[in-house]
Amino acid sequence: MNRKLKNVNDNLVITVNVLNKAVYTIFQGMDNIIKDLRGESKTDIKNIDDKVVKLQTYVNSLQEETAEVKNDIRRIKDDINGIKADLSDTPTRKEFSPDHTLLAHEYSMFASQERLYGTSELKSKIDQVFV
Repeated sequence: MNRKLKNVNDNLVITVNVLNKAVYTIFQGMDNIIKDLRGESKTDIKNIDDKVVKLQTYVNSLQEETAEVKNDIRRIKDDINGIKADLSDTPTRKEFSPDHTLLAHEYSMFASQERLYGTSELKSKIDQVFV
């Protein structure tokens, strides 16, 4: 199918066959460019996926360490509060209540009498008071 245009120099004529070859060559070049870009994109995506996995692993380890630190801080706070309570010489509200003060006074009174009466007699007196 070689058609020629009228009134055109034979050296300047572009046939359909030549045009089809040119278009085919251009499409092959475009196809090669797209294949190369697709390969580069897959490589880039693979690299990004690897980095995301590493980052997720790092974040998970940080979360575990943070949880451990929080637990350690809670234990330390509890220890500090226990030490404060042990070292405090200020009576608590419960210790300062009249009933508790009376019991403490009676106990100290019985403790001093224990030396006089002995343990068994003191125990019977304590049982009489608290019954």
